[in-house]
Amino acid sequence: MTLLSVPVKKDLLTKLLRNVMLNYSSPKSLLYFAFFLLIVSCSKSEGGDPEPAAATLASNLLYNPASLQLQAGTPGTSVKPSISGSTPVTFSVTTSPASNGAVTIDSEGKIKTSASLAAGTYNVSVIATNAAGAVTFTNIYAITVTAATPSAPQNLLYSPNSKTVTQGTALVSATPTITSLSTVNYSITSVPSSSAITINNQGVISGANTLAAGTYMVSVTASNTQGSTLFTNAYSITVNSAGTNAVTYTNDIQAIIQNNCGSCHISGSEVKFNSYTSTKNNIDGILTRIKLAQGASGMMPNGGTKLPQSTINTIQKWKDDGLLQ
Repeated sequence: MTLLSVPVKKDLLTKLLRNVMLNYSSPKSLLYFAFFLLIVSCSKSEGGDPEPAAATLASNLLYNPASLQLQAGTPGTSVKPSISGSTPVTFSVTTSPASNGAVTIDSEGKIKTSASLAAGTYNVSVIATNAAGAVTFTNIYAITVTAATPSAPQNLLYSPNSKTVTQGTALVSATPTITSLSTVNYSITSVPSSSAITINNQGVISGANTLAAGTYMVSVTASNTQGSTLFTNAYSITVNSAGTNAVTYTNDIQAIIQNNCGSCHISGSEVKFNSYTSTKNNIDGILTRIKLAQGASGMMPNGGTKLPQSTINTIQKWKDDGLLQ
């Protein structure tokens, strides 16, 4: 049975022992001696709360797998590693050869590579630091970046890949996307053939306002130092005949805008529709808003009465006819 659990100080024990030795023959000494034995046998060792455990260095850093294979131009990320030792741990990396900042490490120890990392093999060393100090895990991870294989141009894409205009209206395509490791040169053919269809050195297709009515399928040849690729029917152009009933800005649309939108969009502070160019450039927004239901948020004319359907149809036909001036 534990009789006493109060910690005993060393100087008290020393004093008791000295009294026993100096007064051993007296009855009082016997009491001191008995009390001394009781304390020694029943008390806890000197001290209060246990000391906190000492911090331990990081150890056993492990990536599984311990390597990464990439093609040049592709970013990558390792798995999260396991590690022993006191936490928290902060990480840093070095590489051989140097990566010029293209290899980094995050707070979880995951190694990351950017798309700018040059082709080659990189040995990665990780420095793990905690309260106990820093430990370097030399060549703990390997990254291999292979150069992309040169090839003729691939994956030419126009978005959108067609255009419809009214005769007498020039057209320009969007700039296409294409895969190539070197500069690309472009040429085109069309069916039916027309010298009014051209292409520039960015791959942008143009149709002059002299292009005759009809539908043209345009094939593009893209060439680089590795070869050429023919992209058949990569783009289509439809030119509608203007006819005698074509809607134009000057004859039809200008008056509609002035009479129904002028207070906000000509003399007011809203986006201006005060010219052919500004009206043409905003036609999609105009059509969206005039087609909204009466009273709907954003309906034009703002705060007014919805335009007659015949007027809406005229504006829509202006777009369909090619936004003629």
